[in-house]
Amino acid sequence: MSIIPINVTFRGFPHSQSLEDCIREHAGRLNRFSRDVIGIQVLVEASCQHQDGGRIYHARLRFTVPDGEFTISREPGEHRSHEDVYLAIRGVFDAAQRRLKTYVRRRRGQVKLHALRPAAACPRISLTSASVSCGKS
Repeated sequence: MSIIPINVTFRGFPHSQSLEDCIREHAGRLNRFSRDVIGIQVLVEASCQHQDGGRIYHARLRFTVPDGEFTISREPGEHRSHEDVYLAIRGVFDAAQRRLKTYVRRRRGQVKLHALRPAAACPRISLTSASVSCGKS
């Protein structure tokens, strides 16, 4: 398994080695879905303390593939699931995994093709008179 270069940045709270190890573990899982991932940048940011007493965490992830770059951001919602930094990280990596799976399917040509619909019959309109016929002459 190749090693993906990972850049991890923490803002608004001190660096945590266990948190960085968790991020690196999640990043390694992305490599199982596609060996095309060239690099990963992760930003974990803590906002000011909320009035309820807990911090809210924002996780952003950018990964680079040969055809381009994908950015995934998970902002906290109403459900307060981002008060736990590990849940915020898991959420952003789950979204990145889904995006990477879609990228791989498209690159392999394994996209879902819809059956073509037959064209609808258009009634014939006579320009000389204001009559419309249904194709039966």
